[in-house]
Amino acid sequence: MPAKKVLALALAVSAAALCVGFGYSDVSKSIIETARQTEPVNYNQADQDPALVENNKNGRFSPLSAVEAVMRLRYRQITHVNPQDLDDLSQRKDVVLLDVREQAEYEVSHLAGAIRIDPKADTQTVLDLAGDVSGKAVVFYCSVGARSSTMAQRVRQTLASQGAAGVYNLSGGIFRWHNEERALYNQSTPTSLVHKFDGYWGRLLRRKDLAITNPVQKQ
Repeated sequence: MPAKKVLALALAVSAAALCVGFGYSDVSKSIIETARQTEPVNYNQADQDPALVENNKNGRFSPLSAVEAVMRLRYRQITHVNPQDLDDLSQRKDVVLLDVREQAEYEVSHLAGAIRIDPKADTQTVLDLAGDVSGKAVVFYCSVGARSSTMAQRVRQTLASQGAAGVYNLSGGIFRWHNEERALYNQSTPTSLVHKFDGYWGRLLRRKDLAITNPVQKQ
């Protein structure tokens, strides 16, 4: 088996294992199935994925980078943007930012102006909360990109029919955003805290002393 395919398979399986720990058994099964396919475009480009190259340190890929790469492979029908891409996009277009996490996660911190969408929300609820998307870029995010990619792919055609200029997933989610020490808010107040989901996934956060699970801890 070619070296690139071995690397891609290893990344896919490791990220799938993370998804199992996160409770995304359906996502993890899809990732493993993707890893077993033989279409060359997936594996020849996997170790060149921008998320991997950008976050590669000391010759080793970070676990979060592996998750990002697999999300790009698994959800190929949507565009995945990194934090800098989002900044650039916001300079060019009106952006609707949708936070696909639970209320407790959102209460700890979120990106400025983000509207919370329940991960299980139906398409009509997404449309109602997003409001007028005509001519706007709609960007979804969650902790690492699994929930947001799932929702973005599910509603992308409906959003496009409503005039959305594009549907995107924030690669690496709020975890990468926090790792890059970008601005987060609790309501309208700046904060350095982030919800870690649980101890297992919290290991993907670089500044673990700022990762919490109970919103009360932010006081």
